Amino acid sequence: MTRDTAIGALVVLAVGGQAGADLYLVAFEAEHPANYYRLSTLDASVELVATYPKSKNMFELDLGVDGHYYGLGSDWYGIYRVDPQSGDYEELFSIYAQQFPSGALTVSTDGELWVTSFGFETKLWQWDIEHDYLLDITHIPADIVPVAMAQRQDGVLVMTHAYDGTVHAVDPVTGESQLLGTIAGAEGAVLSFALEKSSGKTFMLARDADEVVALYEVDLFSLEATWVGDLPRDAEYYGIAWLPCAADFNLDGELNVLDFVALQLAWQAGDDAADVNADGVLDVLDFVSFQGLFQEGCA
Repeated sequence: MTRDTAIGALVVLAVGGQAGADLYLVAFEAEHPANYYRLSTLDASVELVATYPKSKNMFELDLGVDGHYYGLGSDWYGIYRVDPQSGDYEELFSIYAQQFPSGALTVSTDGELWVTSFGFETKLWQWDIEHDYLLDITHIPADIVPVAMAQRQDGVLVMTHAYDGTVHAVDPVTGESQLLGTIAGAEGAVLSFALEKSSGKTFMLARDADEVVALYEVDLFSLEATWVGDLPRDAEYYGIAWLPCAADFNLDGELNVLDFVALQLAWQAGDDAADVNADGVLDVLDFVSFQGLFQEGCA
């Protein structure tokens, strides 16, 4: 049986559906390990996924369009490509010698990584993920110290200001900013956004004056937020990122035959991502495992 025949025999009843996903949550505890949680978008309940030494702490994460996570770490304020489940990470660049990171980081829909820093001035750093090089450093108004950042579906880059919770739209090329307002329905400072790229569905973490951190669903156009739930008070929470559904292989937010096609292409290219059953071998059993995941669907 050829590769294509084996694959074709499995791609039979692929029906469409929404992928759905929970979130990754990064946090520090009193002993200062790096903790990664699975955070429910239904009720804000948390489930510990992994714990690693402090040197692997990430203040913020975002899911890239290439399926990797990108984060701002505590180790010399480096920007990393990171696997929060294994703890493995690769430094892309460091801003330690020039600026202090303000904590805002996001990956754009066209594959650019943006991160902000401040010192005598506030800067927006742009990194090309596909080619791994620094594209540009843009100066933005010094009276904005961003702590959370996201790109809306219309391409507008929005940032929250650390001290008063206002939201600004910032042009990543010119650095020009426009005040959009404040987020209604949420208390305290915004810590992090997690925007699902295909649907535009967005969640955020915010901390109130009593140090209670809560999860909200937010509309970045109307700036209206809906409370989902409070998080446990036994950790210091920093960032959230989308946790994709395992059956959504091409990360487009849908479950359909295109996920099987993407798996086939990755498998034929020898990409480790196609080792669905994680047995170290690329064979037909990976497609059997993937078909099981697909039939289970996503919450």
